[in-house]
Amino acid sequence: MRRRLPGAGYRSDRYAARKITSEKCWVNCGVALGLLGNYPICRIVLTAIERLGWTNRKCTSNEELSVMTPKRFINVLPILLALSIAPLTVTAQDLTHLQARLEIAEQLTQYSYRWDSKDAKGFAELFTDDAVIERWGNGELIRGSRRFGRQAIYEYAKTSHEGRLADRQTRHHMSGLIFIELSENTAITENMGLITHQTADSGTPFISGSGIYRNDWKKTLNGWQLTKRVLFSDRVN
Repeated sequence: MRRRLPGAGYRSDRYAARKITSEKCWVNCGVALGLLGNYPICRIVLTAIERLGWTNRKCTSNEELSVMTPKRFINVLPILLALSIAPLTVTAQDLTHLQARLEIAEQLTQYSYRWDSKDAKGFAELFTDDAVIERWGNGELIRGSRRFGRQAIYEYAKTSHEGRLADRQTRHHMSGLIFIELSENTAITENMGLITHQTADSGTPFISGSGIYRNDWKKTLNGWQLTKRVLFSDRVN
């Protein structure tokens, strides 16, 4: 027995199914197939919708569009079975790149957490043995900002945490991550960074700096690590 229910959405009772809308509407599978037909799963879904009769039929909020009778259900069953087992058109390279993007984004997040928690050792472990860090401002390398090698990066972090940053909480707010280059074992990314400091006297955080980070990455036995980190500072002198 079919039920009439108010509201929007799909309602079903055994094999009965209908779509209720607040305004006149229709599903144009011809247009949809033209837009999405290159995707096998989309084609299967749209073909199933067309077979069910939910196409090109204007309706009001109280009109039933179709009834899933046993005969119609048997007719569309092969399509539904095909949909359930249809392989995604995703290549092994696509999956590798997706995994790389996720892992690099995680490492970039760790960059903020480890520096801001004053974990100098953990921060240095994000870099390869021969990594380089440096800062640029006004189109020029900032004097004294370049560090070569993981050990030098560790000493820089430790000195900063125990010295100029000892009395404050830093926060590196990273956003706008983009991948300029991405291969199986290397990548180049850029992201925006907003750096805030908070001291006992300041009460609330204040902006200390901002800029663009350009990072070179390499996949190693320890996962994705930084081979070069450049901060292009927004600060203008």
